[in-house]
Amino acid sequence: MGDEVSFHLVIRNTGDSTLTVIPFADHYTVGCLEFIAAVPPPDEHDPALGALRWLDITTTLGDLPPGHEHVIIARFRAVAACPGIVTNCAASGHVHDEYGQELFPAVDCEYIDITPAPPDVTLQKFVLDPEVCLGDWVYFVLRTDVLGTGDS
Repeated sequence: MGDEVSFHLVIRNTGDSTLTVIPFADHYTVGCLEFIAAVPPPDEHDPALGALRWLDITTTLGDLPPGHEHVIIARFRAVAACPGIVTNCAASGHVHDEYGQELFPAVDCEYIDITPAPPDVTLQKFVLDPEVCLGDWVYFVLRTDVLGTGDS
């Protein structure tokens, strides 16, 4: 928890015509992930629904020729340990090419597991009497500290 995760949302043109309109959306699990930022930034963000929307990524990234790709980098923070697997899904729909043809929608999801961070443990060792003679007992004090937000 508290760690940042970045998703690289790749839109790849595997067809034969240039894509001129590409609406795009990314959906994340509310309560588990918190949106931090994206490059390019979304046109709309609905934190209650966990939705990021780019009305047309070609307005900021340009048209997408065949064989090329655009990448959106979306950053999130893990805000809670969530049971099971957390889903982040990206989707494009109503994509149009240079001839005005509408392409089939596409969806892809990635899954992450958010667990509590383990605690950080420090150990310090102190000698009570630094001067000892041969055969004397040597006494040490050990001090441990548990830091962090994990269960201990």
